[in-house]
Amino acid sequence: MKRQRGFTLVELLVVIAIIGILAAIVFPVFAQAREKARRTTCLSNTKQIGAAALMYTQDYDELMPLFRYSYRGGRESWASLIQPYAKGWGMLRCPNMADAVSEGRSIWQDANPANLGIWNGYGWNLDYMNFAEDCSKFDRMQGAGPPTSLAAINNPAGTVMAGGASLAEGYGTFMGISSLYPKHGGYLHLHSPAIINTPEGCAWANAGWGQGSFMGAYGGFEQPRHGQGGTLVFADGHTKFMTAGQAAAGTNWTIDTPNSAVVVTDRNKYIWDLQ
Repeated sequence: MKRQRGFTLVELLVVIAIIGILAAIVFPVFAQAREKARRTTCLSNTKQIGAAALMYTQDYDELMPLFRYSYRGGRESWASLIQPYAKGWGMLRCPNMADAVSEGRSIWQDANPANLGIWNGYGWNLDYMNFAEDCSKFDRMQGAGPPTSLAAINNPAGTVMAGGASLAEGYGTFMGISSLYPKHGGYLHLHSPAIINTPEGCAWANAGWGQGSFMGAYGGFEQPRHGQGGTLVFADGHTKFMTAGQAAAGTNWTIDTPNSAVVVTDRNKYIWDLQ
């Protein structure tokens, strides 16, 4: 009877090494595929947000939704106003965002508009979609101006309406105040990169992008959440995935620039204001 020859230790180690090499090659590919799928979900979400917001404007004299408003003894936001046009809250949840927790429960479990309308994954370009050309029309309680009309947006295809928003760590930022403010959790607004130093408008003293901004160096833009960039929806309803550098085009912004020093350098490239 022939004896069957087993694998030697060296052969087993070679097989294990080959499997390890293949795993090292394949697993990152799977991770990238998953991230691309999440990015696609985000683009779909922002597309729905844009469509819902534009449907809202048709019912309200071509005015953009109000950024934030008092209602039934509490406060809700633009997200609550456009939600009925999308028939659901799912479009407001980025698959990469950290969950906000209230009284031990995810805010998505209870579907409370007061929570979902504020701690959702996408922020409103409140500096220009609710524009105040001077401080006399700026509502300090709500932190924005009156609703902007569609007619006031000179280039809808080149003007940000909303985009992925992510709370970041840093001095003076919101992150860590409570379980509703988790790192890379969502928030209801995005500030434009150079709002402090634009010649028109009225904004909080530590808004904008850069070091010192209360929304972090990216101004709340979700780049840290997706690693390489984030999703934006424009005032004509189209969406785009952009890096922070692309989103801040037309300014001198870098991640190390103080927010008080960020200025618009080229209006033709700047995608946040109404020009």
